[in-house]
Amino acid sequence: MHKIWQLFSPALVLTGLTGFLFILGLTIHFILLSTAEFNWLSGL
Repeated sequence: MHKIWQLFSPALVLTGLTGFLFILGLTIHFILLSTAEFNWLSGL
């Protein structure tokens, strides 16, 4: 496992993973908001 971290910078990997998960979370939320059944803001 340590050889993987010698190939990639841990800070760069964690930054990329954080950015990817943030974009994925936003995408999932916007997809759910675009449906009639799962739009939790329509009742406001």
